[in-house]
Amino acid sequence: MLERYIDLRDALDMDDDDIVSLMPTRRQDNRVRALRDQLRDFQSATMKLQEDSTTLLDVRDIFVALVEKHPVVDKYLAADAAIVKDPDFEAACVLALADKTEELTEDQQLMLSPFETVAAATATPSPGGRPQGGPVGEVEPAHGAEEHTLSNHRQGMLQVHLETVLFLKLNRRF
Repeated sequence: MLERYIDLRDALDMDDDDIVSLMPTRRQDNRVRALRDQLRDFQSATMKLQEDSTTLLDVRDIFVALVEKHPVVDKYLAADAAIVKDPDFEAACVLALADKTEELTEDQQLMLSPFETVAAATATPSPGGRPQGGPVGEVEPAHGAEEHTLSNHRQGMLQVHLETVLFLKLNRRF
């Protein structure tokens, strides 16, 4: 609506007194243009949030950018805003998605432990001394015990699906 007004404003006949009496003042017109520019920022953020490939990390980055540009939305979009169900869990997920698992506190690691997966299973050697491979072929043995990592099952699960599963598991008691 604002775009349409701004497009039509230049085409209007400013000599017609009836039209001029209905037009906003120059100050109001400047305010409309400023609002349009602000709404473009939010429209862009909204469109990015609707993309299928958007992760929780991307959402946090988008919100941080909006808060930096428009500080008034901080109480609604901050990581600890009232709308966030569990800010600690969100922070832990963002760190895990950013591959910063070394920065996780013990509490955050505990929150994410139900989602921990086995990175590679140790291969058991066959009687011939070679590791037993499945239908895929030979498997390299893992060094030491099983390694546990936070992953999104890169071979079988998209990041957006992992986030959905994490959300549902966290909120299943409600």
